[in-house]
Amino acid sequence: MYRGTTPTVYVHSNIDLSEWDVEMAIKCRNITLIKDGSDITVRQEEDGSCWIYTTLTQEETLSFPTGAQAAVQLRAIKDGSAIASTIGEVPVEKILRDGTMPYVEPEPEPEPEEQTEGE
Repeated sequence: MYRGTTPTVYVHSNIDLSEWDVEMAIKCRNITLIKDGSDITVRQEEDGSCWIYTTLTQEETLSFPTGAQAAVQLRAIKDGSAIASTIGEVPVEKILRDGTMPYVEPEPEPEPEEQTEGE
């Protein structure tokens, strides 16, 4: 992932976790992000597996140091049974200019002017 961007982090599970309480932890050196609830999406596949994903903010990725490895792990709990995934790693890549890029809403298209007959 590149610092200052908004990457979507995907984790695949062979277990359908759509009915579980799921959290995704992303740790890079001394920074730990926990994504859960409405911050993550669990998408069930036809084969019974699922994809769990979340999108990081520019500020979150800027908090990670360049050249480090961000570790990613899922944990889930249902009916008192808790499970965890293996830990995956994603390299944190540098950018040339630090800081966030502001998002500017596009201006709405102007309404067409009404034409009267004879113009």
